[in-house]
Amino acid sequence: MRFFFSLLFLVCLTTAGPVWAQTPPDIGYCDAAESTADFQDCVNRRYKDAQIALNDVFDLLLAEGKENNNAASDPAVKPDEALETVQKNWLSYRDAQCGWEKDRAESAGLARVYELACLASLTEARTARLMKAFARTESAAPPEFGNWPRWMNVVAHEHPDIFWRYGTVHQTDLDCDGRAERVMTGLSVADDHEIAVVVASNPDNGKPDVALMTAPLHAADVPDEEPFLCGPVLRIEEIASPQEENDEGNCSAALTLRDGLCPALVLRRGPDGYVITREE
Repeated sequence: MRFFFSLLFLVCLTTAGPVWAQTPPDIGYCDAAESTADFQDCVNRRYKDAQIALNDVFDLLLAEGKENNNAASDPAVKPDEALETVQKNWLSYRDAQCGWEKDRAESAGLARVYELACLASLTEARTARLMKAFARTESAAPPEFGNWPRWMNVVAHEHPDIFWRYGTVHQTDLDCDGRAERVMTGLSVADDHEIAVVVASNPDNGKPDVALMTAPLHAADVPDEEPFLCGPVLRIEEIASPQEENDEGNCSAALTLRDGLCPALVLRRGPDGYVITREE
């Protein structure tokens, strides 16, 4: 019986759509429930907590809307009034949706459980949506759409012959502009085997800038005057020194690239852009 209630709770709470899928419910939230009444009490508490959280973020957005009434692009539209209307419509939708799910329950004893589980999941999803909206007002950056951020799309499009390690992205401010650059490595097999390192910006507007550097990949005992690497898997580490500007006004922040086989390389920004050198 306990397993059935736990499964029912997870099924109900994971059908709220993409927003909820990003923040799954705590598994085992109602594991202690041993009866329909216990489970109903548990889900009811979850719903009440969700409603409190929703009210909090709604109040933040409402206060912000009142402050921005005079700055609206359309003078006839009041942001706070528009938000109240949208929220009222959403509440009507939520209650109707959950009422429908309640009516689909196989027994009267489970009807309220279905309804509360629906109310909890939709309310939590709505809270997550409003929190994203509030976060966007705190930043000038546009929202990212799709599975990859814009800078990754640019890198993949401009350098399709490189197998990028998308799961190992390092972020740090290499040019002292107050914004973190994204650093990613990959393996190029277009001609000779090379290790590729890309440094990408991710500006609020416009196309991200991408700088590509490569280093030959070969055995350690092969002489080479240029910086080279011996293994395809790199570990990126920040050099433990404060970010300061040198005599040319360039940032001295740097990263080490280690493959565990050859002497490490150093990535930094020079007068003419990013460069890779041997570690001194």
